[in-house]
Amino acid sequence: MIGEHTTALVSDRYSVYHNLGENVINCWCWAHIRREFLKLQAIKTQASLGKRWVAKIDMLYHLNNQRLGNGGQDFNKYDLGLREAIKEFERQMKSNANRAGLHADAKRLFKNISVDWEGLARFVEMPEMPMDNNESERVLRTPVVGRKNYYGSGSLWSAHLAAELFSIFATLKMHDVSVVDWLKSYLKAVAVNGGAPPSDVEKFLPWNFQKAK
Repeated sequence: MIGEHTTALVSDRYSVYHNLGENVINCWCWAHIRREFLKLQAIKTQASLGKRWVAKIDMLYHLNNQRLGNGGQDFNKYDLGLREAIKEFERQMKSNANRAGLHADAKRLFKNISVDWEGLARFVEMPEMPMDNNESERVLRTPVVGRKNYYGSGSLWSAHLAAELFSIFATLKMHDVSVVDWLKSYLKAVAVNGGAPPSDVEKFLPWNFQKAK
C-alpha cells in the first residue's frame, strides 16, 4: 500500500492492467521483459542483440540485489550504481526504439519498453517493490498446472471448492505440513464421524496439526 488509498501493483504489462484506476501505481515486471529478449534471442539474426540485452537486465537485477542487501552508506553507494545503470539502459533503449534499419520485432520491443518505462523504472525510487512478480506466479503455478490436467471445474460449486482447497494447501505448506498426511488424517476423521466434519476440527488447523503416529 502507498498512502491510504493508493496501491502499488507489480505485474506483467497485460493491457487490462494499464487501466486499473488512478489509485493503482503500476510497477511492471522485469522478468517478463527479460523473456521478451530471450524470444528475440531465438531469432537467428537477432541472437547477439537479444543476448546483450538479457545481460543488461541481469546486471540491473544484480545491482538492485546489492543495494537491497546493504544498508547505511553502502546502500547509497549501490543505489548510485543502479541509478547510473538504469539511466544508461534507458538511453540505449530509447535510441534503439528510433533506430533505422532495426529488425521489426526488436524495434517493436524497444518501443513497448519505452511506452511503459515509467512503471519499469519505478522500483528504483521504491526499493520496497520487487523487480518482478515471480513469487506471485510461483504461488499460482500449482492451481494452473492442475487446471490444465483436470480441465478446470465443471460447476461453480466445484470451482469454489477448488479455490478453498488450494488456499488450505498453501497454508499447510507455510507451516511445513504434508498435504498428503493432512488429507489422510482429516478424511479418516470424517469417515469415522459418519461422513460429517469431526467435532474436534481445531486440531486440523495447519498450526495445530500433528501427524498421527
